[in-house]
Amino acid sequence: MKYRSGKMGRIFVARLEEGDDLLLELKNLLKAEAVGAAVAFVIGALREARIVVGPRVAMTPPDPVWKSFDDGREILAIATAYPENGEPALHVHASVGRGDQCLTGCIRELARTYLTLELIVMEIEGTGACRQFDPGTGLKLLDFI
Repeated sequence: MKYRSGKMGRIFVARLEEGDDLLLELKNLLKAEAVGAAVAFVIGALREARIVVGPRVAMTPPDPVWKSFDDGREILAIATAYPENGEPALHVHASVGRGDQCLTGCIRELARTYLTLELIVMEIEGTGACRQFDPGTGLKLLDFI
């Protein structure tokens, strides 16, 4: 295990509106406020999204299984953001549901807001945390500089 100690920085509270893209708006907030590392909490609803719900087979590198929806679903999510080549790199895991249907996974593409989303973004300072490509896994992993 690799780890570092840090401190809580600023806290941002934001509301996304109908049609806003969660991934784009979160990145824009992080850039505008010059936030290096953060954790974000998300509640509300998505109109549509694309989610990786696991690997096809548990092997390395993983072959992702993608699921999409466009029928409006409730969302509860947590995200981390660390810099990668000077840009915020997001890792967003969510559970989205409608009626008896639920998907849990990693939102990597389109995530369009339905009605509203609420974000709480907490800045993390002093860890030197970043994302770096790991050739062994084929993933962009948390690392430290």
